[in-house]
Amino acid sequence: MSLICGNCRKVNDIPTCTNQIIVGTIADIDATLYVYFVTARGQVIRLDGSSDGAGLVTVDTSGLQFMSNMSYEIFITLDAAVSFEDKIDITVPGEADPKSCFQFTPDAVRDTSDNQIAFTTVTLKAV
Repeated sequence: MSLICGNCRKVNDIPTCTNQIIVGTIADIDATLYVYFVTARGQVIRLDGSSDGAGLVTVDTSGLQFMSNMSYEIFITLDAAVSFEDKIDITVPGEADPKSCFQFTPDAVRDTSDNQIAFTTVTLKAV
C-alpha cells in the first residue's frame, strides 16, 4: 500500500458529500469486489462493490463523508483476493493505460448559504 507517496495516478477532485462514485472499468465483468479508500493518515475504508456486465465499477459512498483537503487513494481487489495488496487494474476516462490505484482530494462544495451540497454521482477522470 503506497499511502499517498506511491505511484497512484491523480484523478479529479470529488465533493466531500458524494452518494455514489463511478470508479472506472475493470477486466472482470459481473465480479464481486472490494473498493478501498486509504487516507494520508493511513485509515483504510473498505466498501463492498461489484462490476456490471461491461466491467464498470460503481460504489455506494452515501454512508461516508470524505475529509476535505486530505488526499485519498482508491483501489480495488476482487472479493477472493488474499490481501488488499492484490490490486486489480482500473481504467478511468481520460487515461489510456489502466492503473492499480488512483489519488484524489475531496473538496467541500457549498451553496450560497454555506451548506454543503450532496452530489448524487461523481465519475473519476484522469487529470
